[in-house]
Amino acid sequence: MAGAPLALHESGLWTLEARLPDRPCRLFFDTGAGLTCLTPELCRSLGLAPLGRATGFRMSGERVDMPLHEGP
Repeated sequence: MAGAPLALHESGLWTLEARLPDRPCRLFFDTGAGLTCLTPELCRSLGLAPLGRATGFRMSGERVDMPLHEGP
């Protein structure tokens, strides 16, 4: 949704409303992230197939590994 306001989640992180082709969903908003991260279930429902793997690091230094998908 264009211009949708940010909302504060109970975790202290910001979220925003997004519109998928078949339904709305709420996503975390992270200005420090270099990627858009979606759950595997959401990727499957959107028909996104994995292309490989991505590795990143949190500010704490913790390594994060995840599947990499190409958007539609």
